[in-house]
Amino acid sequence: MRRWANILVVVAFSLAVVLCSRRPETVTFLDHQNTGDAAFVKKDYVNAEKEYKAALADAEKRNPDSPLIRIALDSLATNYMAWGKYAEAEATYKREIEIVEKQQGTESAEMLSALENMTWLYLKQQRFGEADILNKKALAIVNSLSPDKHRADLSVLESQREAIEQHKK
Repeated sequence: MRRWANILVVVAFSLAVVLCSRRPETVTFLDHQNTGDAAFVKKDYVNAEKEYKAALADAEKRNPDSPLIRIALDSLATNYMAWGKYAEAEATYKREIEIVEKQQGTESAEMLSALENMTWLYLKQQRFGEADILNKKALAIVNSLSPDKHRADLSVLESQREAIEQHKK
């Protein structure tokens, strides 16, 4: 009986360790990213920026080729855009696009997402010519990837296309 009790304790402890632990390389990143997300939702752009930058620094420190860098950059750029800091948003989105191109290539779902975001930024600034170029690139990507698998992206791109076309009239 005592043997079974010991086995149960070991199994319970092992299960608790597995369920409660997170990969060490993502703990700090996730803490900062989640705190940044919470601040962003509250429109506390100053603290969101601080946390996203900390997440970015942590990801860069651990692995200069980490996909977490792209996630942090995307969050930071989105924060800047919502905050009205368009120059910072553009620089950050451009860096994200460079990283995606290096890691995933020019025709990936990640590139599609990055181009969509940069297109929204240009539309928000009424930079329709630049938005048009990126929108066309993104449409080509979605068609090469399979429009059926990217219907939501296609819908977003079509909305962007409508905004661009309305400006041309």
